[in-house]
Amino acid sequence: TSFSGNLMREAEQALLNHPLPGTVVRFSGIYGPGRDRLIHQVAEGRIAAVTPVIYSNRIHRDDCTGILAHLIRCQESGTPLADLYLGSDCEPVTLHNVMAWLAKQLKVESTDTMQSPLRRRASKRCDNRRILETGYTFRYPTYKEGYAQVLKEGGFLELQKA
Repeated sequence: TSFSGNLMREAEQALLNHPLPGTVVRFSGIYGPGRDRLIHQVAEGRIAAVTPVIYSNRIHRDDCTGILAHLIRCQESGTPLADLYLGSDCEPVTLHNVMAWLAKQLKVESTDTMQSPLRRRASKRCDNRRILETGYTFRYPTYKEGYAQVLKEGGFLELQKA
């Protein structure tokens, strides 16, 4: 675990050990309006290598706020909550596949293969079953629905027409 991972775990433990009840939500890679670094990389012709396989767990910004609001409503209605939830969409997918899909939407050819940065070497597939069991319904269940909204609303598709 990295230095920042250790700090986060300490903060989570402090919350859970506090006399007031609390629930930890760990969000995977957040994207959405203003969080579009990956789109820019793809638009510049960069793509992640096929190997080594690096899984990319993602969640749209609106689902982050949706999950938090949902858990607050659950708490207010007396529904017992778990100590920890993973906030991640319903489709763990390789980073290469996400970037290839974005390239197709943007109608760009990938000319530069990116080597995976060290911090991505963990490559885990997050399981969001626990949050689904609370009754939460994702607005953007996969990266395709979520990024389609970001591409459209962010004007990225119009840039490709010019």
